[in-house]
Amino acid sequence: MTPPAGDEARARRRRSSRRAGRLLRRLRRTFRSRNLAGAFAIVVSCVVVLVALTGPERRPTFYRTDPVRRALGLPMEDAVTMAEAQGEVPSLSASPRFVLPSGLEPEKWAFGPLPRPPAEPAPPAVASLEPPTRQAPPPTPAGPAPEPPPAAMAPLGPEARAAPPAEPPRFVPRPPLSSATRLATLVLPPPPPPRPEPAPKDAPMLAIVIDDVGPAAAPSQRATRLPRPVTLSFLPYAAGLDGLVAAAKAHGHEIFLHLPMEPEGDEDPGPNAILTNLEPAELHRRLAWAFGRLPQAVGVNNHMGSRASSDPGVMMAVLEEIGRRGLVFVDSRTSPLSVGTTLAERLDLPHAGRDVFLDNEPDPAAVHRQLDAAERLARRRGQALAIGHPHPATLEVLESWLPQAETRGLRIVRAGELIARSRCRPPAEPIPVSACGNGDCPPVPAC
Repeated sequence: MTPPAGDEARARRRRSSRRAGRLLRRLRRTFRSRNLAGAFAIVVSCVVVLVALTGPERRPTFYRTDPVRRALGLPMEDAVTMAEAQGEVPSLSASPRFVLPSGLEPEKWAFGPLPRPPAEPAPPAVASLEPPTRQAPPPTPAGPAPEPPPAAMAPLGPEARAAPPAEPPRFVPRPPLSSATRLATLVLPPPPPPRPEPAPKDAPMLAIVIDDVGPAAAPSQRATRLPRPVTLSFLPYAAGLDGLVAAAKAHGHEIFLHLPMEPEGDEDPGPNAILTNLEPAELHRRLAWAFGRLPQAVGVNNHMGSRASSDPGVMMAVLEEIGRRGLVFVDSRTSPLSVGTTLAERLDLPHAGRDVFLDNEPDPAAVHRQLDAAERLARRRGQALAIGHPHPATLEVLESWLPQAETRGLRIVRAGELIARSRCRPPAEPIPVSACGNGDCPPVPAC
């Protein structure tokens, strides 16, 4: 028998009411204060992370005074930038600076002569702080010798000053001082010498290597005329190497061999390239040919070589030949799997790795951005190495950027100098602190 229509409607209403009650209870549990606080914290964290990942790169500002920066060996920031940065921080711009003096001026250290001990025992006299005055001795009379003058002698009268001396003044050695007089005498240390400015060799260093020099004559000749000495890496199969190398050396540039090596793709690295499937005899023949083409080279870096630089056997043979010839090695890092730096470290071979590529995008604005990134890295780590190519945009930017970088305190060096400096690692020693002065301090060992 079917239930009446009224009972069925009431049952539906009861079921709907129970469902609405359960939904209301769930909403109340969901929107509790602790749940809302947790959801708000999650949203804020996501926003902060998103802003940090997508926002512009900010350069940290260190609010340190100039003496502190010189003592820590940090680069001196631009005065205008520092002033603007400090103006943004009220606690620094509003609070005064108190600087303790390092010592009095040299002219204030002039003291008078020490007093002579009296003939009879007398209390010790403190040295006068007035500058000494030279007076002529009184004339020696023919009669009996006068009594010795007391320690604090009064100034001579006009009659005595007018009388000429009977003989030129003679030097009379000063008698030794008693211990009481020494203790009573005021003795102050000399002022400390001024701290010199950091030497240029302590400035952050940036080495720039120009690859692929040689095949294109006009860009290669322009690269040899860069206004600051850099490292030019020549491909061994280029024609007219002798003239280009002579021009580069005349302008102070460093000569590297840009050794062709096998890449991962289908690109042609050039004739007599170092391949991974070569027999040992053929590999050594190609190495000898490349070094023979550029005997003036003082270092080597790889041209392409993303596959060959990842092969330990090939790289070991290349690095052993480089070490046998007494050259340095720069890993161009054309592959993240390169083993060149690791093997060079094990062989104790002077080496370095590329930090920044300047012209993956041969556009002046892109080259400027990469140079700024290399400069920031050099200032943070003390040194960096960048690699570019003789593209017109790269050379145009470098011709104006190199002199400007030196005026900002950046030291432009060649790759060999950077490698020699990085291998100079003095042992860590505690900093001696003493009150020595006047040239008595021991020399600081220089690396």
